[in-house]
Amino acid sequence: MNPIVSVLLEKEPEFSDLVEVFVKRLPPIVSKIRQLFQEKAWLQLKKEVHELKGMGGGFGYPMLTELAGRIEYQIKNQNHDEVGILLEELDALSDRIVKGMPTAQHQQCA
Repeated sequence: MNPIVSVLLEKEPEFSDLVEVFVKRLPPIVSKIRQLFQEKAWLQLKKEVHELKGMGGGFGYPMLTELAGRIEYQIKNQNHDEVGILLEELDALSDRIVKGMPTAQHQQCA
């Protein structure tokens, strides 16, 4: 499973601290999304996924934005089985993003 590094940092490496904060917050966000799915709290789930969609692009993870958009679409269309499948993809993507966290990159270089 290859790590994913923020494309923002390729152009603007001075944002590494902000990206690191986002990446550290990502697993709890994904966990909350997973919990809302289990609870069938569709409105709150849609809101959380929508926020994640915006954050993904803002922090240099367009693939996160794209996946969150697909999840949001399936929630709107009440395709709950498909939402569950896409949440599996979200778990894997989140893991890859965490592995590519800026501090992890610095530690590998040291």
